[in-house]
Amino acid sequence: MKKLDAADKPWVITSVLVILISTAAFLPYAYGHQQPSGGSRLGLLFGIVGFAMLAFSTSLAIRKRFPRLLPAGFWVRGHLYAGATCLPLLLFHSYGSNGENRSFSLGGPLTSLLIILLLLVIICGVVGRRLQRRLPSYLLTSVPRDGGYERDCRALAKCHGEAREIILKATGEALKAFYQTHVERFLGAGEAGLLSTAETAEGAFVALDKKIDAPDRPISARLRCLVRESQELRRRTRLYRISYLVFKAHRLLSFLLLGIALLHGLVSLMFI
Repeated sequence: MKKLDAADKPWVITSVLVILISTAAFLPYAYGHQQPSGGSRLGLLFGIVGFAMLAFSTSLAIRKRFPRLLPAGFWVRGHLYAGATCLPLLLFHSYGSNGENRSFSLGGPLTSLLIILLLLVIICGVVGRRLQRRLPSYLLTSVPRDGGYERDCRALAKCHGEAREIILKATGEALKAFYQTHVERFLGAGEAGLLSTAETAEGAFVALDKKIDAPDRPISARLRCLVRESQELRRRTRLYRISYLVFKAHRLLSFLLLGIALLHGLVSLMFI
């Protein structure tokens, strides 16, 4: 299990304390003699603090406009921990009673949409964070057709170009046929065939080496290296595209969530 980073400890301690204090205040509020309600003093306090944390977590986008305001690590960790901590607070805010029944309630359509969006934002954030750990750091700062992503795309084209050059030196028909049937389709069009995985590609090249003559074996060995490199490049670019879409969705949903949360607060204040 990965050890907790020293920079994360203050955020973890703060988040745990906020949740423990909130839970300690929530239990007598939920099971006491008074009727719990999101419009009560404590219910409003849960909602206000939860909204403040939600607004702070969304403010990560502001950091791009003011890069010198605070270190990047502060914004990223604050985004993660404040976003996770606001969920129980907003659930406490939604707790209420309907006669003798007390439960967490989604309320009307606006409140239901708010909770659904919050869960979607958290899911996108968790998925994006896990993808982020699997990508090289330089890819995370790129956008499509820029930076590291573009370098990988150029590297794929370079592998294809080199393979097309060296196959011209081949003398045996077996190697040429293998190239046209498998290598060209994989390097050129990215077709998911025999060479799409490391295991099947290795088996295919081992079988090929038994069929070709000695002069063609260095060419086969180089093609094998190019295929391996292309497999890794395609895996990274595929992960990047997925990660990019997830983070785009996460950001869009976050701003939508913040806007609806603000609207929910304004509508609620009208009925207090």
